[in-house]
Amino acid sequence: MYDKVPNTFPLFCLLIKDMPGNVRIGEEFGLHFFEPRYRLLISEVMAPFPVNFRRGDPIQLDSRVREFPKFIYGHSPPLQPGAPACIVEVRQCLINPNGTADVFLCPTSYIWMEQLWERPNSGALYEGRGIRMTSPSSRALERQTMEAEARRIAEQGMFPVGDHTEIVQALLQHLSDHGGNGHFDEEGNDEEEDAEHVMS
Repeated sequence: MYDKVPNTFPLFCLLIKDMPGNVRIGEEFGLHFFEPRYRLLISEVMAPFPVNFRRGDPIQLDSRVREFPKFIYGHSPPLQPGAPACIVEVRQCLINPNGTADVFLCPTSYIWMEQLWERPNSGALYEGRGIRMTSPSSRALERQTMEAEARRIAEQGMFPVGDHTEIVQALLQHLSDHGGNGHFDEEGNDEEEDAEHVMS
């Protein structure tokens, strides 16, 4: 019945991966999970899916697999109610015999954290729920990310500090030319939506 509710997140156990880093909607990135809590996270997220998707095969959607595995990625510490986070989809996953894993993730939407809590006896693995950001809020967050990245590059001496404003303006113009990022709300609805949560 949840397919009838537009822009509502699927009822997965949305687990929180709390690690700083710049993310952009639609841009895949890779992570190596080695901490016990994140080994638990990826094993639970991938458990409902065919075994070959836990052995490194790219995840393909079809009649059997209708959506990608997903969880909350807490990329903007401190992680607390009101903080931004994003929903990421697992696009490829290799879980090793020792439980460590290499994953490729794709951010799909930003949320505001509404609630979060530590799961008992999990080694500091958190669960939570959030409210989907409006499209303007999502674009503003991405602009801030791009500006911060440009400043970081400038500070590392990759180009003169005085020149970074022009680079930021070019990045923002690119974002504007492409209508933000085109992924925040496929139905054009700017109202904030609940990211629903169920316990496993």
